[in-house]
Amino acid sequence: MDMSIAHSAGLRFGVTPARQFASLLAWRLARFGRSHAHLAFLTGFLLVANGQPLVTCAQGATPAAVADVPDDWFFDGANRPKPLKELEGKPAPDLDVGDWIGDATSIKDNRGKVIVVDFWATWCGPCMASIPKNIELVKGSKEKGLVFIGVHDSKSGWDKASGVVSDKGINYPVAKDSGESVKRFSLQFWPTYVVIDRAGTVRAAGLLPDKVHDVVDMLLAEPPPADLAGASDGGNPPAWYFGGAKRPGWLKAVEGKKLPSLDVAKDATWFGEIPKADELKGRILIVHFLSPTSESAMKQFAELEKLAPEFAPQGVSFIGICDHRANWTAATAALKERGGKIPVLHDAAGTPEIPLGAKAAELGLRIGATTLIVDRTGTVRAAGVRADRLKEALTTFLAEPLPSSEANVTVDPGATLVSRPPTPSIPASDTSALVH
Repeated sequence: MDMSIAHSAGLRFGVTPARQFASLLAWRLARFGRSHAHLAFLTGFLLVANGQPLVTCAQGATPAAVADVPDDWFFDGANRPKPLKELEGKPAPDLDVGDWIGDATSIKDNRGKVIVVDFWATWCGPCMASIPKNIELVKGSKEKGLVFIGVHDSKSGWDKASGVVSDKGINYPVAKDSGESVKRFSLQFWPTYVVIDRAGTVRAAGLLPDKVHDVVDMLLAEPPPADLAGASDGGNPPAWYFGGAKRPGWLKAVEGKKLPSLDVAKDATWFGEIPKADELKGRILIVHFLSPTSESAMKQFAELEKLAPEFAPQGVSFIGICDHRANWTAATAALKERGGKIPVLHDAAGTPEIPLGAKAAELGLRIGATTLIVDRTGTVRAAGVRADRLKEALTTFLAEPLPSSEANVTVDPGATLVSRPPTPSIPASDTSALVH
């Protein structure tokens, strides 16, 4: 059965069969013309008992949604359901869900990303027919900063959900609604797609399935809101980090600081080609603190080596900073053996509290194997990023507008690093979340 009409219309409750049929017929005529064979499908899809709809398609009422999302991207266009329209422009409600298939997540934990919530059910034909589009959307946009969440009907069909996820190869988490989420999101029909921007604001509710991708692309192109760009905690998704939301406070405190000057004097100790100030200006930097004796640090560094060729042409530079205490001869030998191309600086002496090195001490870094993302202004925006989430994070920061000034990290060709006051000691227990 061709479900394209169902894709576009969705399932609907509480409207007279005659009105629903008229609405669907008008939609089909406008799209395909009077002679189209799919008109016959409408009568078969409308199920009625005692004059009431059991499962139907459509909905109506209210003016345009969000100014930047065209009316014709929504089911029923400008006449779409008022409760859905009233969600737009407001903070997204929290989901209230129970069982999960896949990794549990939430809307608030993904602030800074674009989120699609698909309200669906295994008994819903249009929902099932739309799954391949969902899968393709996730494949193409997850690494750009998309989070996709399927919320299943609480009343029936959940017993088949696991099989559907497996059979169709669903690549996003699916949860069973408690019954509250559909109320909070004013659900009017199945499937209902709700798209939430990086600031956590609902931007579109009740989209046609084939328009979800367009809205996602539009929102991914938008920069993060100002409070995320400048917040000391970075406002980034916890999933980006080792330790997630439980990473230690001293690591969170690194975000918002300026990266210390990079000493590129001729007598500085570097492995590889010494970076030039002009080459780093206005670029995003990935800075990895490492020790050649740390297997974890070197594995992460190897992942950065793989990403560098892809992101260097997009305006990203990669730099390593080696633990001052490391045997530099052994370190360079290890880097050469791995075929390393990322330049690595042997850090100057640190402090008694932070012996990793001078730059680690200036930032307050207490352990090695730590990756930082530094924006175009030289500000640390993410500290302790997982290598497997770095591509996603980079895509987010590359989407930000260029700063009015191109000043970036300070590259001082002859500077002697100035010792800073020691960072207050942090209990050893505060590093427990960073087991990586």
